[in-house]
Amino acid sequence: LSQAKSYYGIAYGSKTKVNSSAPASVALGSGTVASYPNKVVIGQHNNEQAASLFEVGNGASANNRSNAFTVYQDGTLGIPNFDSNGNKIGKSAGNAVWVNEDKTTPYEYYQYFRNISDDLVEKFLKIFTEIPLDEIAKLSALQGAELNVAKKRLAFAATEIAHGTDAAVAAQEAADALFGGGVNSANIPSMEIEMAGDMGILDFLCATKLFPSKSEARRTVEQGGIQIDGNKITDPKSVVAMASEFMVQKGKKVFLKVIVK
Repeated sequence: LSQAKSYYGIAYGSKTKVNSSAPASVALGSGTVASYPNKVVIGQHNNEQAASLFEVGNGASANNRSNAFTVYQDGTLGIPNFDSNGNKIGKSAGNAVWVNEDKTTPYEYYQYFRNISDDLVEKFLKIFTEIPLDEIAKLSALQGAELNVAKKRLAFAATEIAHGTDAAVAAQEAADALFGGGVNSANIPSMEIEMAGDMGILDFLCATKLFPSKSEARRTVEQGGIQIDGNKITDPKSVVAMASEFMVQKGKKVFLKVIVK
């Protein structure tokens, strides 16, 4: 049974619920719940967020709730909380993706979609782009290395919608320059940090905001996932010598130009 306990609330489907604390809210689908005012939830077994206006649930059961995506009150869009490998995506993990370019630059936004796992390509093409479904079917059918064509198409189309054509072109050109072997830093994300002198590698990485904690920075360093100006750093006790500018690489795909104030 579905239940609408609030004023002007609507609950329709299988075991959907609008609680008394959620006036003018709508819950549609299977096992969806709305507990906050003025929101719409659809799909199945959503993972309700307090500051959201719209949620699409894709959970498996009442005890295993999740969202395909969420629209928040400030206009930002939340993507799935976990990737296909079970790794957390979000602010606490230091890898949240935002439409607001003050939080996620167009280049970082482009790279996020460029580097998704193969099994998410079709889903993300349908959610984050306006590419016709027949073209999505052809792109999703690509296999192996050819699937990179679909990922580049996805990354460009999603970035174009969020940030405009010029930003999408700049992000694509920066990525092509980096991974084509010639580093052109003009369109690579950059940030300024304060550096009074030589700095320990873990403090340096946390200052760049690439990591939310020293423990995560340490793990990545020990795993060989950090390069500074092309030099791989594997010792968490390493010291970064004072300079005016650095090119930091995290993993294979994340680049950041660090400028010392």
